[in-house]
Amino acid sequence: MNTEEGWKMYIDIKHLKSRGFSNSKISKLLGISRPTVIKYVNMEPEEFAQEMNKRKHRTKKAQKYEEDIIGWLKQYPQMTAAQVFDWLEEKYEKIDFNESTMRNYVRFIRKEYDILKDSSTRQYEASDDPPMGKQMQVDFGEKKVLSQMGKKYLSMLCALFYLTQDSNIVNGKQGPLRLAIS
Repeated sequence: MNTEEGWKMYIDIKHLKSRGFSNSKISKLLGISRPTVIKYVNMEPEEFAQEMNKRKHRTKKAQKYEEDIIGWLKQYPQMTAAQVFDWLEEKYEKIDFNESTMRNYVRFIRKEYDILKDSSTRQYEASDDPPMGKQMQVDFGEKKVLSQMGKKYLSMLCALFYLTQDSNIVNGKQGPLRLAIS
């Protein structure tokens, strides 16, 4: 939030409060959290000015990686914040923030340096159904289960095969053929 947006929000909060609106109603009307409303309702304009001034000089946790991030985004504009985060982890091993912080920072960098994300549309065309018995659908899944000791999670990898012909009868009933692979 820049200074102008901050002051507009502060003034709106004060105005709505003077009109008798509750903190919850103000938060809903302005689309901000109730704790933020409570914080600013009780603040004098001088205190708010100091708060906004502090925000100008605040550093972001991801700022120390800014050169790398800008370079990657300029070279690969379609990169996601998750990819940037993974690349930073590979390069620096230990990072002191999480992926949501990275998403916010990448959004900030894209806006600040006008690095637009390429929005390429996926080319898709439906294909004709092949004759019966010539196609099958395979769906994969993973299920984490506790070991018999109950101390460790084990990953069970599963696959579901669905054959498209009428002769897939199992135990006298027609339905998908299920196989589990571990």
